[in-house]
Amino acid sequence: MSNKIVVTCAVTGSAETYRSNPAVPITPGQIATAALAAGADAELAWQAVVDIKCHMDRVFHLTLLDQKTVLGLIDQHETMLAAIDGQDADAADRAMRHHLTEVLRSLPKVLADRADLFE
Repeated sequence: MSNKIVVTCAVTGSAETYRSNPAVPITPGQIATAALAAGADAELAWQAVVDIKCHMDRVFHLTLLDQKTVLGLIDQHETMLAAIDGQDADAADRAMRHHLTEVLRSLPKVLADRADLFE
């Protein structure tokens, strides 16, 4: 049996505000993503995805009712964190690419299930 560890930190608090810089993370999802990027020494990655993060969040929220999807997302995030914690840049890159690919793969199902939102 492996022990589960919950890591917490205060990653908010910046001289800049969202109004002065839209790249400043304000939602829990944005803060977590920005913290992952910072932990991987890849702050530019956050800058690259900040404009599409809201769309990724929308997909996430529309798939929350599917337990299999949620469990998969948890596993993907655990894999990314393990790679970052292990300072394995290649594994972190693979894990992030896998995660983003899975988000893209979920789009057709979201569209089929919630066509009313895409009219």
